[in-house]
Amino acid sequence: MTGYVKPDLDELKVKDLKLYNAYYCGICTALSKKYGPLSRVLLSYDATFIAILLDAFSDEERIFGKSHCPLPPFQKKRVVVENHSVSFGVEISRLSTRLKMDDITRDSKFFKRILAYLAIPILGRVDISLMESVKPMINKMIFFELAKSPNPDEISDVFGEIMRTMAKTIDKIQPAELFLYLIGKWVYLIDALDDISNDIKRKVYNPYFLKYEKFFSEDGLEKFIAFVKKNEEPSMRFLISRVQEEFSSIESEMTKNSQLIKNVVFYGMPKITSKILKCS
Repeated sequence: MTGYVKPDLDELKVKDLKLYNAYYCGICTALSKKYGPLSRVLLSYDATFIAILLDAFSDEERIFGKSHCPLPPFQKKRVVVENHSVSFGVEISRLSTRLKMDDITRDSKFFKRILAYLAIPILGRVDISLMESVKPMINKMIFFELAKSPNPDEISDVFGEIMRTMAKTIDKIQPAELFLYLIGKWVYLIDALDDISNDIKRKVYNPYFLKYEKFFSEDGLEKFIAFVKKNEEPSMRFLISRVQEEFSSIESEMTKNSQLIKNVVFYGMPKITSKILKCS
């Protein structure tokens, strides 16, 4: 599993952990059925969270079933049977992976670019309506990257708008538009902070490097990264608080899954933030 938007298992009740597992196993099973066994590798924490959030605003009955898991083989896992939310999680998994492959073809060295080009046909076509709804914002992000924008907030805002736009296309999840926008901003920024060392070494785009480039010295990489993270910690903490405030404003409208989502927002995301910032 990849992604950042995930629960804190240390703070998660057993019943909620079982519920979370049922959702991501449900998406994994649906991916395999629709696009073949190899597509299971597309599953992400972020897509699972979006499916859980979508179901939180849905009146659709949640049905559980059993499905064989390839890891470990021959074992049956409890799954949420494919419904609208699980199906959307499948398409989000495919879309996010396709965007990652496109990013690799732009930024990486020759061998990785070749692998990414080969992988794209295997992924198949992403849902056309979903891709078309976010295509203008994807193009805008590409523009900022090619223009080497030194403003992390500028490009993360576009990624947040991608999340908000997806919410606009889904019935009953409109109350969560701002919530998803803020999470989208956080995902982009925390990913950029997490990758800053590798991006510097590979000489690929990272807005935080460009923002603080005048303080960079090749023989002081670790000090530079610590400096960047220390300077960005207050804004990341503030963004987390905004996500939490927005969750509190929409929690009453959720028909289910609120405790699971609350764990992600109040424990999972802050824990990931602290880990990447290397602070307590």
